[in-house]
Amino acid sequence: MEYRVDKWSGQVEYGLKINESIFNWNQSLQNLNYYKIRTEVRYYFTNRSKRYIGVEYFSIPKKYTKENGYYYSDGLTYEYTKANIDRNVWGLCGKIGFIGQISR
Repeated sequence: MEYRVDKWSGQVEYGLKINESIFNWNQSLQNLNYYKIRTEVRYYFTNRSKRYIGVEYFSIPKKYTKENGYYYSDGLTYEYTKANIDRNVWGLCGKIGFIGQISR
């Protein structure tokens, strides 16, 4: 959802984990926990404009367990029986856009 005041707008989106067993995604991961959050700030060129520039930040922290696998680092291979993984994927990007109607 976007909230707009004059030439500025902001939005925040939050996503929860879905039941991935339906699609057989990440079958090798156990105790998978994560969520997604995305925030964006936009500046519209005029108060009634549909053209904008914006900045977006997103973050996807994940925690899970993997068993009986391999890890590669610096040209060496390491074998493990159990690994607890804690990682965070994030990004920052600039945008230029236009909001228009697709059909009536």
